[in-house]
Amino acid sequence: MFYLGVDVSKKKLDCMLRNASNGKVKSKAVTNTPAGFTELLEWLSKQDSARPHVIMEPTGTYHEAAALALADAGLVVSLVNPAQLRAFADGIGVKNKTDKEDSAVLARYGEVLKPDPWQPPSPSARRLKALLARRDAVADDLQRERNRQEANDFSPAPEAVRESITQSICFLESELNRLEAMIKSHIDNDPDLR
Repeated sequence: MFYLGVDVSKKKLDCMLRNASNGKVKSKAVTNTPAGFTELLEWLSKQDSARPHVIMEPTGTYHEAAALALADAGLVVSLVNPAQLRAFADGIGVKNKTDKEDSAVLARYGEVLKPDPWQPPSPSARRLKALLARRDAVADDLQRERNRQEANDFSPAPEAVRESITQSICFLESELNRLEAMIKSHIDNDPDLR
């Protein structure tokens, strides 16, 4: 069995492929982009690894695209709790904290603990998540503009500023309504989400 530890950062993926039968490792670094994911998959296809189990640590949103790309390519992906990973690293005596070392710890963690596979969200759930995130961002922007409007009502601001805020509020209200209609339609048209 092979384990691929992937240390994720905003710009790159540091990968360590570990052969559980003999402990040999190979490393590869790629960009954290679709082109980098393709490069990683091509590199893996040239190894005698027969579909490694991928072990990653969730890192905000930076791991999401890579995890989805690897899962969509048919690899088993596990996302491990950062605190458990740190305790594991301490337990095996790893004190250094470099990207390459972290990817090696991830691969070893996978080999020893064999974490459960991550279930990626369906394409429909991914779309809903993206729509909801955008809706929340627009709602936050709208609230900020309403706060500016309220503050502006108590100050002698130029009429141009008042008009700009009003136009911005009108646009954001319209966009919020449009997004909410898209979300409702998406849910209504998907039997799993409905």
